[in-house]
Amino acid sequence: MFAIYEQCKERVVEYNNRWSGPKELANLEPIVEHNFRFAGQHGTAGLGSNKSNPYIANPTEKQRREKIAETLVAQHEEDHIRHASCLSFQGSWTHWEDCIPFDLSWDNLIHGPNPRVISFLMNAQINSVVTPVLLALWGKIPSEMCAM
Repeated sequence: MFAIYEQCKERVVEYNNRWSGPKELANLEPIVEHNFRFAGQHGTAGLGSNKSNPYIANPTEKQRREKIAETLVAQHEEDHIRHASCLSFQGSWTHWEDCIPFDLSWDNLIHGPNPRVISFLMNAQINSVVTPVLLALWGKIPSEMCAM
């Protein structure tokens, strides 16, 4: 059974331009093996202090599959964040630092500021406040330059 899997994997890995499960698995196995082998102490807390990523000398197949799935999800999430940060308008949220978020609790929404202020804040968070730059992007005005 294992020989059939290896033969199928070799045949699929030859096709470079398409995604395939065995090719993705072949890329993830060394990463997972490294994570298993070198999951240990971090810092000066002492051996066995890393409860979220413990060292497992001989992982079972179930543990190995779980670790591969975790690694795949983390890798794809990192790819999505990397892609989003490169987008000029939609990715601007990835560059916000030291920004105090607006309190969107029910108490603040009901008894807080004017509904127009809340509407502005919600639109600002998704980058859809009507500005000259967005109006020019949408083709509503010919230039994004300020009229003044």
